Amino acid sequence: SFHVTGVQTCALPILRMLSLVPLVSKTTAEKILEEINLLDIIDGSIDATELSQFQKTEKAKLGKKAADNIVKYLKGV
Repeated sequence: SFHVTGVQTCALPILRMLSLVPLVSKTTAEKILEEINLLDIIDGSIDATELSQFQKTEKAKLGKKAADNIVKYLKGV
């Protein structure tokens, strides 16, 4: 399950970094930051398969390729 992170004081630089990941728009990055603790991705608590199921819009999920890109980016792979 995903975790609410609350307001982060350093959200703007993280938002900019996350929106640079291929297949991740600024809007999607904002939604991810609102609902997911990025440390859970970094430490493996949320993997790419689980992240791919994230609802980026009412009708669309993040998807496997974008989730893989985020995990690789955050883990520095």
